Amino acid sequence: MKFQTLVILAVLNAGTMLAQGRLLDSELEFSQRFGPPVSKAKADEYGSRMISYSKDGWRIRAWFVNDECHKISYFTANFNRPTPDQIDALMQANSGGYTWAIQKDKMTAANLILQYIGSYVRSDKEAYCDKNAAGVTFKSSRW
Repeated sequence: MKFQTLVILAVLNAGTMLAQGRLLDSELEFSQRFGPPVSKAKADEYGSRMISYSKDGWRIRAWFVNDECHKISYFTANFNRPTPDQIDALMQANSGGYTWAIQKDKMTAANLILQYIGSYVRSDKEAYCDKNAAGVTFKSSRW
């Protein structure tokens, strides 16, 4: 029983550490949390710059416009499916104090069967989340 508790705490802690990268954070805040970037590239969408980070077995891609992160993707480094607890921790960190709800207009039969995929909207409608088998992506309403 103690071992199971330790495993659960380790998983939650890993998700919480990564959850610190949030929408609208600056490039400096991302670098302070995740260390130096692995790569940088100019993305075509909205004049953004994509910066990739790697930490604790995760790959993080962040798209910045005017030094604000408007899109973040999280994937495990080995591309295994993140656990529900890890996804929940990431969603909580990007909730801004609001709640997430499934986007009914984007709901498919797969969403009902496979709960680890789906499109969500934050209750203030300022952020969106797409979960898939490989990871999770957050977008600001301005993206």
